[in-house]
Amino acid sequence: VSDLSKSRGFFLVNEGQHLYIFCRYTKLFDSTIYDKLYSEFCRFENRTKTISDLAEISSLSQEWQQLAETQRSFLPAVMPEIEHLELAAYFRPLVNVSGDYYSVLPISRTKTLLMLGDVSGKGLAAALVMDLVMNTVKILENKSDLPAMIKAVDKAIKSMRLQDKYTVLFLGIVDTSAMTISYVNASMSDPIVITRTPSGYKIKPLTSNCSVVGIIDIPDVQVATQKLYRGDVILMASDGVSEVMDDSGTELGDTELYKNTLCSSAKKHPKEFVDDIVDLVLSYNGGKKLRDDVTMMVAKVVD
Repeated sequence: VSDLSKSRGFFLVNEGQHLYIFCRYTKLFDSTIYDKLYSEFCRFENRTKTISDLAEISSLSQEWQQLAETQRSFLPAVMPEIEHLELAAYFRPLVNVSGDYYSVLPISRTKTLLMLGDVSGKGLAAALVMDLVMNTVKILENKSDLPAMIKAVDKAIKSMRLQDKYTVLFLGIVDTSAMTISYVNASMSDPIVITRTPSGYKIKPLTSNCSVVGIIDIPDVQVATQKLYRGDVILMASDGVSEVMDDSGTELGDTELYKNTLCSSAKKHPKEFVDDIVDLVLSYNGGKKLRDDVTMMVAKVVD
């Protein structure tokens, strides 16, 4: 107020918001009231902004939740019943949406395709690539041709023209008649077979035989084959399982505790096996917030 005796109003300004008040009795106001009015004006504006922000956050959260639900619809709601195979899976995204994915696709009465992968990065872009990979594999007519499947996924990801997006991927065909698993491991670090021997359970790695998919040129894709036996457990897991760290920074996958738990749980049903590994991951993490998605799928060969 420049001249209180001649004033016919006043105005308040806060972060671009202007409030003009016209009153013929302004000159009668106690001058101390203006500080109080200004404080209340600012408080009201801040409260309004907070409510607006919360509404926007709520709207975004609902949209992300819908996206997460859509993404999860691409994953198996329940494991299919397959002769001579017991199956279980676990999926825990770090945020609402994830780049991890898995699927089980029966090819014939004795052949089943197992797939688990992890898209680089997090969030919406990773989720879109994940959906693309799942759909690409699903619509292929010949699901026995693993090299063609890898090539199709590679082409589909590259068609999106996302410079930093690719996937590591494991594709394995379990043949319960021939008792083999034929596979392409595109740089997944964790696929293993746990097999029983006279001296106890042993861990056999399904080693990588292909580069990452979707970002670099892929040469001829090679398929590896490994013999299976009744009671063998096939574990596919994202790196969120083996790379979880304790307080000292040691990764779980580097410990005897991890290997011993895998072997001691191999005699159980895959659902119980998965529960044991999840419990181990969470306890080894020590109650801290997980730093990555945790996804695994287990298949056990049974009579």
